Amino acid sequence: MEYIEVFHREERDGIFFYSSPLLSSFGVTNAFPERSGGFSTGFYSSLNLSSSTGDDESIVMKNTEKYLSVFSSSPERTVKTRQVHGIRILEAGSAEAPAGAGLLSPIDPCDGLITAEPGLTLLASSADCSLILLYDPVNRLAAALHAGWRGAAADMAGHGVEALLSRGARPGDIVSFLPPAIGPCCFETDEDVPDAMRQGFGKEADPFISQVSPGRYKVDLVGINAHALSRRGLKAEHIEVTRICSCCHEAFYSHRRNGRKRGLSCALIRIPS
Repeated sequence: MEYIEVFHREERDGIFFYSSPLLSSFGVTNAFPERSGGFSTGFYSSLNLSSSTGDDESIVMKNTEKYLSVFSSSPERTVKTRQVHGIRILEAGSAEAPAGAGLLSPIDPCDGLITAEPGLTLLASSADCSLILLYDPVNRLAAALHAGWRGAAADMAGHGVEALLSRGARPGDIVSFLPPAIGPCCFETDEDVPDAMRQGFGKEADPFISQVSPGRYKVDLVGINAHALSRRGLKAEHIEVTRICSCCHEAFYSHRRNGRKRGLSCALIRIPS
């Protein structure tokens, strides 16, 4: 297997979240929450961290402030992606993506953030899509990536690794976490998704695709993202995955299950000060 399965679930102030024991061992704050513990109501209930599907912005900010506060952070010291299912990665804390961008001020479209700034929190959002947190403990670099099927097919995971390598990281040092996302049990698609995966990965994509009927396939999104990290040189013991399907389990928001009648959660990573 190209990764290690982990299940580390905690609760703080009514928020249940999953984290990577490996990243935590380096003092890196990291988390992906369930949907409980917030202030939103109805199908947004309750820890909705995005207003993109129509929730009240003031309530979303209240949810975000609570989520960040349990990890001793704040919107002023956070940068959040503005996702478009691409592979653009911005330097958090730069003029393009200053502290507060995506929450308190606009940010350019991007599906990834990278930083070397201690104490700066990175957020990437999901309601089924696979997210990837990366950390290089030698150069103290962190990244948060959104890799849905389009991003996965375009090798967002590999681009994230390359972003760290361009700043001095070595593949063997990088550690990673892939939190809960939609599983192959629920991610059934037409031919366009497996075709995109095979275009990006060739025959390497085949173990992550299974045909269930003529023109219908099930795709292991998390598995192919983990493979993308492995093929870039990350050690299997440095790739931690929490294999819980966000569509199967009502504890998570799911676009596949509920369409746009749902909220979004955010994975979080922060380098220690």
